[in-house]
Amino acid sequence: MKTLDEVIFEAPYSPTPWESDALRYLKKYKNTDENYKKAIAHVTEVIDHYEKMVADYLAVNNPPLTWDELRKMEGKPVWVEVYDQINEKTGWHTASWKLIEFINDEYFDVRDSDGEQECFYKSENDWQAYRKERS
Repeated sequence: MKTLDEVIFEAPYSPTPWESDALRYLKKYKNTDENYKKAIAHVTEVIDHYEKMVADYLAVNNPPLTWDELRKMEGKPVWVEVYDQINEKTGWHTASWKLIEFINDEYFDVRDSDGEQECFYKSENDWQAYRKERS
């Protein structure tokens, strides 16, 4: 089977009347295909660039996760800090890694390294979850 470049090169020398139309379409297809490949390569570069920017940002900053971000982390570990409402002077009284086992629109279930399960509600303000451990 001939390559596209070989067919384009030989087409003008063929006596068939439809060859000129075929040649025009083949050249257009070749340009489209090459442009498509270039566009895909460019999009890949842009995605890589922005993924690196996000990774660099998160390496320096560790903002609390939003509910939408938490939803994407089902099955993944998060650093959870729980606020002590009884003794406000102590601030965040527990902090540890927890694995998100389930999450929906109202709450999420986690399990800690000891296997203990806990539930956090979106509507409550006594917890924060982070991507990385905070010191």
